[in-house]
Amino acid sequence: MILGNICTRACGFCAVPSGKPAAPPDEQEPERVAEAAQLMGLRYAVVTSVNRDDQPDGGAAILPAQSPKFADASRAARSKS
Repeated sequence: MILGNICTRACGFCAVPSGKPAAPPDEQEPERVAEAAQLMGLRYAVVTSVNRDDQPDGGAAILPAQSPKFADASRAARSKS
């Protein structure tokens, strides 16, 4: 799971802790996730995230902004193998 371990929502069906995240999203996370997937020898990975409504845009731009970074990091990891 990405974007931290605290969700800004408290959905009744979810077991993820809720509250206010202490820090903004980690900009280095896409590279670390891609590297971890490579180290584990994964060809595919499903990445989920917490909600980050603490962000100024309500969390709407976090994943689209990160998606190119994940894609770039994935391509870079594949080219290393």
